[in-house]
Amino acid sequence: MSVLNPVSIVIADDHALYREGISSYLLNFSKYKIEGEASNGEELISLVTRIKPDIIVTDINMPVINGIQATSILLKKFPHIKVLALSYLDNDESVIKMFLAGATGYLNKDANGKELTKAIDAVMENNFYYSNTTNKSLTHLIENSKYISTQFKNEAEFSNREREIIQLVCEDQTSYSIGKNLGISSRTVEKHLSNIYRKVCVNSAVGLVIYAIKKRIFTLPDDSPE
Repeated sequence: MSVLNPVSIVIADDHALYREGISSYLLNFSKYKIEGEASNGEELISLVTRIKPDIIVTDINMPVINGIQATSILLKKFPHIKVLALSYLDNDESVIKMFLAGATGYLNKDANGKELTKAIDAVMENNFYYSNTTNKSLTHLIENSKYISTQFKNEAEFSNREREIIQLVCEDQTSYSIGKNLGISSRTVEKHLSNIYRKVCVNSAVGLVIYAIKKRIFTLPDDSPE
């Protein structure tokens, strides 16, 4: 991210004042460029299809088409666009549904501007971002979710190498750091991840983490730091 190549952002929320608040705050930073705003999922799909931004910052609950449906539709067309989800629903399965749709970050709408920029930067660097209040409840929510059980009906089989990569992904490591740890190239890691995603039927590393927790391939510590 640089002034010469600012991160292009589309904001979606059905409350105009909230959209304008985010936009006004981000305009204080030259590394970001607001490309447009949408008030519902249908507008978001149309806008993103035309603009193709780097990242979408979107509410989960919106009229016409919600954020989950819009994210799923858009990432099938534009898999490299990043999605940061916004909601007040910390303990709602909508958060997990959003991750499974392909979002790689979630932020509670009570968060301040500093955390918003932190979340955008993390997602743009191919890292996960969970709202601080979500971290501690995430494992419990995943393990007890009946919705997730319906998503992962089949048991996937993984090679030893794939299991190593899954473990490191769950530890929030990037493809580069995974490759360095395993003595392989990041491109090879990406190929393995592509195969793993296909086996698990997920669209992102966050979806893989959810699968790994639900299937007890990996267990997040209960005392995750905020």
